[in-house]
Amino acid sequence: MFDRGEAREKLRIKDLNVQDRPREKLQRQGVKAVTNAELLAILIRTGSQGYNALEIAQRLLQSEHGSLYQLYAKLRRGVDPEISGLGPVKQTELLAAMELGLRTYLEKEQQDARRVSLLRSDLIYQYIKSDLVFETEEETWVIMLDVKGNMRGKFRVAQGGYSSAVVDIRIILRKALQFAASAIALVHNHPSGIAEPSPEDDELTRRLQRACDAIEVQLVDHIIYVDNKDNYYSYFDNGRL
Repeated sequence: MFDRGEAREKLRIKDLNVQDRPREKLQRQGVKAVTNAELLAILIRTGSQGYNALEIAQRLLQSEHGSLYQLYAKLRRGVDPEISGLGPVKQTELLAAMELGLRTYLEKEQQDARRVSLLRSDLIYQYIKSDLVFETEEETWVIMLDVKGNMRGKFRVAQGGYSSAVVDIRIILRKALQFAASAIALVHNHPSGIAEPSPEDDELTRRLQRACDAIEVQLVDHIIYVDNKDNYYSYFDNGRL
């Protein structure tokens, strides 16, 4: 990441003009006026290897082509010794801050989704997003709904590897009866980012629909979640429920 063979004089953050210091800039102009690199520098705080915190932040972003998303994904995979200038503690602190920001955003979206009936695929997608965003393993969730489509509970019923998660339909039915649900929505993610359903997904949908019919609970949808909202798959929207 850095050219360690290049001798250079260390320019500390406090050596910069006041208007160029990230923390002071945020205090004076507000958070919207601060760049991504400056925000990262505030979190990094101190320099290393002859580079100040802002320079480390700039080079860190450059290594991920300027993408905060890619940086977050890298940090989620665990401490990376190849990230020069950022030891395990700073990497962990940076991940914690980015995760907190993400959860703050998703919490607002989830609250908005709760105010309306979850009988549309886009609303179901928004509601479950906080549980599945950036997940690298396949997970299956069921959302319990009352007769008006209001949420009564949600549960993860299966967790598997990169390409599959074994779903026990009996667990879903047990939860539906336990919460006296009038309807349910099934959601599972495809970590590959490809939303097209597999033959196994089709078979699961058929089996679950038959089982729900037997106990008079409506299966309102089965959604295949991917992080790109424009590409998720809804069995109901595609006329398959």
